[in-house]
Amino acid sequence: MGGIRQWVIRAGAAGLTLALCGCGTSSNVLQPTNGSMTATIDGSSFSANSIAATYLSGILAVGGTDSQGRGIGIAAQVPGPGTFTVGVTSPANFSVTIGAAGWQAAITLGSGSVTVTSISATGAKGTFQFTAGPVPGTAATGNKVVTAGAFDVTF
Repeated sequence: MGGIRQWVIRAGAAGLTLALCGCGTSSNVLQPTNGSMTATIDGSSFSANSIAATYLSGILAVGGTDSQGRGIGIAAQVPGPGTFTVGVTSPANFSVTIGAAGWQAAITLGSGSVTVTSISATGAKGTFQFTAGPVPGTAATGNKVVTAGAFDVTF
């Protein structure tokens, strides 16, 4: 169980990094990409204007930020198309950042799922929804509810 927990924590950090910086140096890692990422955060529309994505060793990570400085990050172990949920035995996690505040859905904090409809070495497409709890040590309070999420990215 500790191995999964550590993977989820590392993947969450990767997703948060994607959401915050959207930059990188390798052609397949943390590279700004063509594509789209949209969602609704607590009833407010989100449309990323900076998107980064990677798919390495079976781990998909997609992150985006919008013009209001809000970020969404998704990370999951994705062997192929399917639905992947947050949970102790299902390594998937999601994050929202707004300024210095951070919310996360991972292991036992929050809930949610990502449905990957297509994935290849060159891109991924899918939908997501989640409820994220406040990350201790950040300015976050209460939960963030993300609905109607969608992404279509190239690596």
